Amino acid sequence: MKANTRVKQLMIGLCAMLLAASCGGDGETGGDSGAMSDGGPHDTGQEFVGDASMVVGTVEGQDITLAEVNLIVDFWSSQTPPGQGESKKVLQSRALQNIIDQVLLAKEAERVEVVIDEAEVDKMLDSWKGQAGPGNEWETRLAASKVTIESIRQSFRRDLLVQELVNSTIRDTIEIAMPAVEEFYNNHPEYFDREEVQASHILMMVGEDATEEDVDVTKAKLEAVLAEVKSGGDFAELAKEHSECSSAPNGGDLGYFTRDRMVTPFSDAAWTLEIGAISDIVRTQFGFHIIKLTDRRQNETPLPAVEGQIRQFLSNQVVQEAVTKLSEQLRGQASIENILQ
Repeated sequence: MKANTRVKQLMIGLCAMLLAASCGGDGETGGDSGAMSDGGPHDTGQEFVGDASMVVGTVEGQDITLAEVNLIVDFWSSQTPPGQGESKKVLQSRALQNIIDQVLLAKEAERVEVVIDEAEVDKMLDSWKGQAGPGNEWETRLAASKVTIESIRQSFRRDLLVQELVNSTIRDTIEIAMPAVEEFYNNHPEYFDREEVQASHILMMVGEDATEEDVDVTKAKLEAVLAEVKSGGDFAELAKEHSECSSAPNGGDLGYFTRDRMVTPFSDAAWTLEIGAISDIVRTQFGFHIIKLTDRRQNETPLPAVEGQIRQFLSNQVVQEAVTKLSEQLRGQASIENILQ
């Protein structure tokens, strides 16, 4: 795998963590290694607080600081809508356990003599520096988050070791048999059967920034057309005459489409109609519509079209289960201290 591909897969999260730490942290995010302060971090009930360099865990003699933990927590929190996430204390405990697992897996990779290209790690680091900002912006971000460039390099190296361990000892040994693929396909029709509708419409365009007068005039014109439709007028002929959509020459026929193919107000209106029914006037970003539903069907995606995706999904499940089992085994054999519990 090329270095720039690994950068996308392994570095983007770390880069985002550093950005989050330098732009909105609490001043205790990131960190250098250091001795554990007497008494450890203070538990406020909602989070663990303390000096960034405070050691909050060890794995086989390797220190993990509160800074490293908070770096991950800040990133997780940035991906969750406000008020919907867990407490920082819970996230800190989980982040520390994740770091412990990564360290153990990386050590296992070294034990079984997994080989990675150190030059590739350096390339990843150079790429990260370029993505962190212009010039030496990366130095500013590292200083703000109290993280050393060597610790960043070691994180990339550890991630590569774990990835190579997983690929060589787990992923490459997995073979998903066709019966398993078929079973998943048959047991989860909700993933592969998609409802489609066929509809026609008459559109009179008016921009979202149109004046109130233009909106009123356009809507009045379409209301007159709707009155003709309701009095028995031929929808297709009226679409050919009045619609400003490219579908007009086809009588307004839009063909079959899934719900996500159309803008929300249009789809919402179409999906409430019975076959043959005609909507009231619907406003979208394009203008005003009259919609006629002409058909509804279930479109089943054939197995050959999704076989590869199913195999990948099932393979990922097996990998995750195997990695979890290996992590539990390694934790049981290792000397670990975790004070964020």
